[in-house]
Amino acid sequence: GVSLDSLQSGKLDNDLALEFGPDLEVPLSFRHLSFGYILNKLLPVSPPSAYEQIGHVAHFNLKEEHLPYGKLIGQVLRETNPSID
Repeated sequence: GVSLDSLQSGKLDNDLALEFGPDLEVPLSFRHLSFGYILNKLLPVSPPSAYEQIGHVAHFNLKEEHLPYGKLIGQVLRETNPSID
């Protein structure tokens, strides 16, 4: 098999050399991340599990623990889902 040491040294167990390409810079914005992922990082509580979308309107049934973060939840949804207005 392949060990971590063999990968770090650039050699595999069977003495085949690995060549790594150049480092790449990949620009990412939060729009590349999912709604749930962003909320998991921002909220001190678990994010809402679901919402309903009718046309350009989203409807949440927020639990008591989500109420202080309602505006943030809505803002993240609008930024990550362009069909919500």
